Amino acid sequence: MSKRIIFHIGPPKTGSSAIQHFLHSRRDILSRLGVDYPKHDIDGNGISSGNARVVCKVDEHEKLALDVQKLKAVINRFHASPEHQILLFSSESFFRIATDIVDALPDVEILCFIRNPIEYQLSIYNQSVKRHGNTKPFSAGRRLNLGQWQRLQSLQKRVSPSCFHCFAFKLPEDNGSIIQDLLGVLDIDMPADTGRGAINTSYSYPALELKRWLNQFPISAVQAELDAYLQSVSDGKSRYRLIDDNLLADYKSQLSSTASGFSSLLSEHEWEWLAGAHEKIEALPVRDQQENGSVVSDMLQQLKHDKPGLFRSLASVISSAESVEGDAQLRAQFRLKGIHYVLGAGKMLAAGTVKRLKDALSGRSALAGIKPVKGKLACVKRAEIIRQGPGSNPGIVKGGIRSAQEVPQFAAQFRCSNARSEDPVPQNVTDGEFLAAQPETHAVKKGEFFYGGPVFSNFGHFLAESVHRLAPLQQIRQSYGDMPVIFLPQRFRQKSFIKKAVLPPRFYEILEYLGVSKKNIVLPGKNIRTESLWVSPQQSFFRAREPVSAEYLSFLTAREKASGVAADPSLPKRLYVSRESFLMRGAFAGEGYLAAFMARQGFTVFKPESADIVTQLKYYKSAEEIVFAEGAALHVLELMGEIQAKITVLQRRNQTDVLFRPLLTARCQDVAFFGDLVELQSLYVPPKQNSAAHGSALSFLDADALADFLAERLKCETLDVPSLRQASAGDVVRYYRQYATALATKPVTKQYLNRFEQKVNVMIGEGKLDLPANWKN
Repeated sequence: MSKRIIFHIGPPKTGSSAIQHFLHSRRDILSRLGVDYPKHDIDGNGISSGNARVVCKVDEHEKLALDVQKLKAVINRFHASPEHQILLFSSESFFRIATDIVDALPDVEILCFIRNPIEYQLSIYNQSVKRHGNTKPFSAGRRLNLGQWQRLQSLQKRVSPSCFHCFAFKLPEDNGSIIQDLLGVLDIDMPADTGRGAINTSYSYPALELKRWLNQFPISAVQAELDAYLQSVSDGKSRYRLIDDNLLADYKSQLSSTASGFSSLLSEHEWEWLAGAHEKIEALPVRDQQENGSVVSDMLQQLKHDKPGLFRSLASVISSAESVEGDAQLRAQFRLKGIHYVLGAGKMLAAGTVKRLKDALSGRSALAGIKPVKGKLACVKRAEIIRQGPGSNPGIVKGGIRSAQEVPQFAAQFRCSNARSEDPVPQNVTDGEFLAAQPETHAVKKGEFFYGGPVFSNFGHFLAESVHRLAPLQQIRQSYGDMPVIFLPQRFRQKSFIKKAVLPPRFYEILEYLGVSKKNIVLPGKNIRTESLWVSPQQSFFRAREPVSAEYLSFLTAREKASGVAADPSLPKRLYVSRESFLMRGAFAGEGYLAAFMARQGFTVFKPESADIVTQLKYYKSAEEIVFAEGAALHVLELMGEIQAKITVLQRRNQTDVLFRPLLTARCQDVAFFGDLVELQSLYVPPKQNSAAHGSALSFLDADALADFLAERLKCETLDVPSLRQASAGDVVRYYRQYATALATKPVTKQYLNRFEQKVNVMIGEGKLDLPANWKN
């Protein structure tokens, strides 16, 4: 019997947690049946991310990438094992890198599931409330998202028919089973019962609405316990839908008209399952999230009865938090008195969350345990400042502060996990081992210094991660004078005998705006020790799921006033912020045509790179409507406290909305993202490197969906879709030809050309892109 290698790739929201729980809990049984399923972690709810780490690594962009050496090592052990005939991997992370897997293993088998896109949309929303702190009611898109189907169809064309196993997703209560589908592919006979209820259960409607209301409070300390409880009370409860009959009928029509184009993915029997899912959704009761007061109240009373300790913990936070949106009567139900208040606080303390509790009781955000604003300022005596060392980057900071005294935790560098992560809490990314290994510095610089933190050379990361410790500086200066501020550059360039810091664009200009003059900036080229170093926490985090605090926004508003940033009636009211100049370094195809179209709609096309920072901010402060072509200009908004404009973002990367939504919603009342796109393979390889820069990829917007979006969102005239597609095609060719010759000379970079060509050919085959046969020449 020939050996088989199978990758289960998800995609997301198709039962991967249940599959992984089933496989992991039966590894010994599977091994005796000839199936090698590598071990991985699994949490108390039975949820895991699978065993992607077994064959993947974190690349320079902090994404999981296939590690060919790891893969080879696992496969070699598998082939050397006489008792195993099947090597099985399972992870949703594989969905993103599936083409890399197929390239590395031409005979690999792919196992995947597809879900009714309406059901998928509702499930994603449920997950956003469960795991990502969403407080907003469900907002349905006008068009179904078939992106997963399209990617799977493209993948199907790359493997032989016998190696592609695709099934319809089935809920636990259905008369079918994704576990049984899996066992059928493995061709083994064992019970398909998971041994427990549904894994990662969707919340019932009362649980969903209670959690959505609670998400506006700093409840991260009891998040895990609350989630486990709400899942337990949701298991087996009646399902519901948040989509009204009219939109559901429209979706059904869209699905009917497009499904035939994906017929090859599933067998006829499996398509019947998928169609049946729509009928089941139609039969579900419609719930109105505007009328949920009594539902949430009832759910709260059940929680209070079932989990009195958890209720007291929530009440100790909620009863002391600042005023928030929502039902005042509901909030009143959380009031505690006397010993119950102490017990609630005590539970938080016992969980090791002293800082979170203190900040919660003073009304700060859920991240306040790490990023407090008031009263969280430390002076470290005889602190050693360790410059950033080789290999330091925003994800692994090899530099920072150390001292014989205790250094506060917030002196380290924090950022949130990648956009796909379900963990909203900022993580410490300072390399403590690197700091500890550095030789001691004895000479002491006298006086008071302020710590600005690490500086990253990339303009966007500089704004997002390097400037958020400065809020208390003016206050300290009132007592200690105009003290120097120490920043740690990511790199230095040696020129003759001079070592010069490599700084991001507009470095001094931005710091001047934030109140730090050039004469007060210290950029140490070697490790130094200071007599007194004042350290403040970061007030904003890269990829944060929550908006920044009101206190920090007040600081930014004060900086606006100090720099004369105010609404100017002479500046444009409608603004299109262009990225046309960066076509070869990260843009979306056809933007030149789109910018001209926006100009005809009364928008002024603004190229921010041509203006100084204060001028840029004045334009944004004065506008009533702003459309951003996604780019670093969005990070410039991190310098502002409030924006009155209606903001629309045209994405060029799939996770842009996750990254920028908290940043924008903290400052603006009306924000929307357009994200129907295909991100092509980046072809820009920086000098002296062999890997492509992810942020320099060219993206292709769905012209039909964009036309609908602009008409609805901005009341634009009908976009000429054929003309936009023609302009986009021209940009695709220009981008490819810009890099093709250089990349083709080395096998390590030629792979990027191949991936680019494959995606383009898929779009040509789908009728989305019209290119001549000789487009590569």
